[in-house]
Amino acid sequence: MKLITSISLATLTLLFSVNTIIADDSEKESTDDLENVEISITNNETGEVTHMDSKDEGVEVESTGNANSDGDIGTLSNSSKTKGYDVFIPIPNEDENSDSEQITTQSTSGRTETSGGVTAKLNVDYDVSIDNEQVRLNRVFGSWDSENYLDIIGREVTAHSGSLTGNKINRTPLYNRFSYTTGWDYNDRLVGDLAPRAWSTANVSVQGGGSFTVEVEFTYADDL
Repeated sequence: MKLITSISLATLTLLFSVNTIIADDSEKESTDDLENVEISITNNETGEVTHMDSKDEGVEVESTGNANSDGDIGTLSNSSKTKGYDVFIPIPNEDENSDSEQITTQSTSGRTETSGGVTAKLNVDYDVSIDNEQVRLNRVFGSWDSENYLDIIGREVTAHSGSLTGNKINRTPLYNRFSYTTGWDYNDRLVGDLAPRAWSTANVSVQGGGSFTVEVEFTYADDL
């Protein structure tokens, strides 16, 4: 009886340890995924560029893709994949009673945000060949949303399926929602600095003064 009890306790201890390791790895992968996106805000009057990440105060980053999407499985590719991010970027708001720029945080719908900012969404739909040697960008899509006192006056979206050897698309959307289909074929799959990449920029005007450019950028199909 004591032997059975000891074996049971050992088994439970092992299972608990395995579950703990899996949970820790999952959390690490989730954090790494959020850190993959590059975020910046430029003061158009001074030229100062501030680089941000998901840990910065006021910044909110959520992964909106990185999974298989509906698609046909043929002899040349796996099913289509999507990867994307939903990024809230706080816009500095000058306090009339202070010489410094102030950002006030508040909670809305369970999500912490600042008193002003832009939510930039950027996604790509792509295919990778079964042998992992080639990639094809099918579509780039997303949007921008801003507070009432912020006007988005300029927009640009760019994506390529690999620097040097891939195709490139560059568009200037007239509205805050966009979706562009490429119609491209496959090209050699590259990694590192040459990996397939997508980015979007928006020029934001603050009513009453001030102008900023926000940018979101990330690589995709680089997980060989």
